[in-house]
Amino acid sequence: MSGVRLDDCTALIVAGGESRRMGQDKATLALNSTNSNNAMNAQPLVDELAYRLQPFFAKLLVSVRAPRAEIRWPQVFDDPALMGPLAGLEGGLRVCSTPWLFALAVDMPFIDPATILRLAELRNDVDAVVPCSEGVAQPLAAFYSRSCLTRIDELTAQPDGRRSLRAMLEGLRVRYVDAADLGAAEKVFVDLDTPEDVRKYGFSLTDKVQKNF
Repeated sequence: MSGVRLDDCTALIVAGGESRRMGQDKATLALNSTNSNNAMNAQPLVDELAYRLQPFFAKLLVSVRAPRAEIRWPQVFDDPALMGPLAGLEGGLRVCSTPWLFALAVDMPFIDPATILRLAELRNDVDAVVPCSEGVAQPLAAFYSRSCLTRIDELTAQPDGRRSLRAMLEGLRVRYVDAADLGAAEKVFVDLDTPEDVRKYGFSLTDKVQKNF
């Protein structure tokens, strides 16, 4: 895959969550590998993913709720009219200058370029390409056309309407793809929500975090 580049797409790392279940901000969480199969460099997750994604995309952005000096990458900020992951996605789509955006949650350390590029090949005649793992859609490891902004604006204009990723997807042409059809390993779409998840998948937390649990 050397030399493969998606010049029509921006990568967005969604890092605006509160990380309550982890007990520490997941964007700056550095994981130490306890498993030789985990190729991590004990650097903050946001940096780990950014270095992994950057060679394949025209641009890279990080979605946050407010400016964060400790994050070195270009940042976009949530619209206060929206909440949760939809706010992060909207921020990325609003500022990106490419026709497409690949959105990835900051707590998904096993995503790999081969899977991403296979998803990218499925973007014809749809607004979004969303993988599914064990029957569950993974909208924060997915491709979105910039035209999705029209749907988000529709949701925002409805004072009593639902403003969520699920509601947005219901109004789009979406291609859902099973992980098995992508040839992806079982854990590619795993997200780390808690310290228990971290340990389960072969990582260790810093002493500071472990003392809280």
